[in-house]
Amino acid sequence: MRRVLAGALISGLAFGFVGGELELGVWSQDPKGYVQYPADEGTPLSVDDDLKLGDETRFTGKLKLELPAFFPNLYLGYTRMEFSGSNFVQNVRFGDYVFNADINTNVKADQYDVGFYYHVPVIKSSLLDPEVGLVVKVVDFETTVSGKGYPVNNPAVSGSFSETVSKTVPLPLIYLHLGVYPLPLVGVVGEFKGLKVSDDYFYGYKVGLRLLPVSVGVGRFFAEAGYRYQRLRLKDVGNTNADVRVGGFYGSVGLSF
Repeated sequence: MRRVLAGALISGLAFGFVGGELELGVWSQDPKGYVQYPADEGTPLSVDDDLKLGDETRFTGKLKLELPAFFPNLYLGYTRMEFSGSNFVQNVRFGDYVFNADINTNVKADQYDVGFYYHVPVIKSSLLDPEVGLVVKVVDFETTVSGKGYPVNNPAVSGSFSETVSKTVPLPLIYLHLGVYPLPLVGVVGEFKGLKVSDDYFYGYKVGLRLLPVSVGVGRFFAEAGYRYQRLRLKDVGNTNADVRVGGFYGSVGLSF
């Protein structure tokens, strides 16, 4: 996926961008939901009650490049997501094992976004800046559960075991963005990505207040703060069910050029 992002960036530079935006920040992530593996036989493990995954603050980044003429504009993004926890459980099946003691859990769901978008020319102005496009979000999903238990097919054998499920899930999403700037230095920005295919879906949004306090020779610095939320639901994808929801406040700084 890193090669895809690099290739998209090189393509954008090759066409000669005429503007853009670089944004770096952090997101306070509060996870909810469940994970089940195997899909129909495993125990649905609650993120809160069973896995005891704690809140984390992780890095986020975004780069938008405005291309000339009729070329679509380029969107690149990255979100770091990782949680860990421990808890005492009884008769919990995850993968090929049943756990009956303290378990340790690690969940990763790093996200890479690459896509294209257009401004809506009949609406774009100094007050409104809507964008519409298509973004492919690739989620590198991995969950590891370890602790004392026994194999499903041999309950007489007890010991310490570890089970990992790992999936890479590409999600084509509709991308919508709206910036509203009622004052020269203050704006409200909102972003939405989402799509539903059969029983699987993803949607995410963020809404924030943007301050544009400093203009420099290459552009304008900005600071942004608000709330971000996303939900990923997988139904028997790679023999895994999951419904994971993450929300929390975010803050970022950036440069519009």
